[in-house]
Amino acid sequence: MTFDLKIPTQNSQPLAIRLEDGELLFVLGTNGTGKSSLVVHFAQTNTGKSRKISAHR
Repeated sequence: MTFDLKIPTQNSQPLAIRLEDGELLFVLGTNGTGKSSLVVHFAQTNTGKSRKISAHR
């Protein structure tokens, strides 16, 4: 099973990330940079495929 995520960028080409089943993706950044929005977008575009999304502080 694959998970596809396209992240909008400032130029015309989105950043495309493909994760295979079992792979991990760490999203790091300062406060207010859109990490939570990115994870929500990922969950919405992969409905039925994702089982667990966790956040740690």
